[in-house]
Amino acid sequence: MVSRKVRLFSMAGLAAGVLMLTVGNLPTAAQEPSAAPAHTIRSLEEAVKVALDRQPNVQAARQSLNAAIVARESANSSLSILAGPIAHVRRKQADLGVAIAQANLEEAELQTVHAVTRSYLTVIYAQDQLKVATEFSDRMKRLRDSTENSLKAGSKFVKEADLDRIDTYALVAQARRTEAEHGIARAKAGLREAIGVGCDVDFDFSSDTLDKYYESVTKHCAKHAAEFCSKKCTETALCHRPETNSAALFAVLANLEIEAQSLSLHPQVKTFAAYADIHAAVIPATRINGTYQPGGLAQEMPIFLAGHRSARMAQAAQLANRAAAVRDKFAGLIALEVEDACQRLKQEEGQIKLLRQAVEKAEKNVENGRAAYTNQQGGIDDWLEAEGVAAQIRGQLNEALFRYAAALASLQKATAGKMYNCLKPVEEGAEKLAAPQEAKP
Repeated sequence: MVSRKVRLFSMAGLAAGVLMLTVGNLPTAAQEPSAAPAHTIRSLEEAVKVALDRQPNVQAARQSLNAAIVARESANSSLSILAGPIAHVRRKQADLGVAIAQANLEEAELQTVHAVTRSYLTVIYAQDQLKVATEFSDRMKRLRDSTENSLKAGSKFVKEADLDRIDTYALVAQARRTEAEHGIARAKAGLREAIGVGCDVDFDFSSDTLDKYYESVTKHCAKHAAEFCSKKCTETALCHRPETNSAALFAVLANLEIEAQSLSLHPQVKTFAAYADIHAAVIPATRINGTYQPGGLAQEMPIFLAGHRSARMAQAAQLANRAAAVRDKFAGLIALEVEDACQRLKQEEGQIKLLRQAVEKAEKNVENGRAAYTNQQGGIDDWLEAEGVAAQIRGQLNEALFRYAAALASLQKATAGKMYNCLKPVEEGAEKLAAPQEAKP
């Protein structure tokens, strides 16, 4: 079994790998509220390390693993032989129970890394939107000051109504700033919960931007002349996702129950579920951004099977078949999750390329509007409209960058942290459009 220390650092490295980041102990007991935070987290890597130690979901999964280990020790004790021939089956099932609990712990860690990463990205997105709104607000302030001075100097090309137009845009910029500021606060609150810390912890991600993640991934792919392959991603996910391993192990566990029931003539025999809460392991529902949101299946095994031996064995066989169906259902959900993440990643990459070009053109329009107004060749309306459109497109670019980074994090989670093993060489000329065929006479 992989040690706890190794798991912590391997899972922390996962988040760093997702976003290509370069990179204190926290108080463990509840403390009285203080005037200043006791600790400041400054990177995603640090946030993940703290989360893997503090998040209650991970702690609960560790305790479940410890309980499964105790149950296995009990099944292998000298007193277990009193149960008769069924004891050797229970020992096999106890070993599987520990393996399932280990997979559940790995799943909790993977989910925690994804939750922290997604919350972190939300903070960065809100910060980037605040920068856009602040820059737009500052531009409007400088323009108003300049226009007001020209009006006082008696310029014939400036009107009182121009100040009202500028103020309108300035108020819109202030509204966007307010929205972004509260968005940062809400995102940080979500990040605290994802990590499992309180208000004694603060965050400082002022040096990070969404654009870094897009650049790091695209440069990595360009360097290796490769792209993400959805088929490879799916194969990797099905091999390495802990949920897949857990569902497969449960199918084996349920199949062993047929043998266990065959070893007793008692009309009512306990199943392995009497020794473990298997209903706590539910195959999760897949959430995608489309209309189809398939739900998961819960594992099922009653505590007792009653009836003649043949009847109990038949019931156990049907439940084993059901466990196999749950395993197959989850494989389908995994494939859907991976495909959705791959397609969203490609979609947002295309959006970012187009919006970057739009930003360049919008900035040129701003410069043209400013020059025309300064040279008294145009009114202020064209300049203001160009400024507003430029700010809007920059905000749209940030949204696309956020969706790209979120899709990247989803793909990393879907492939159990092995996303960069799923690259395939780009075929020469793959992006070129095929020449239209000539019509046959």
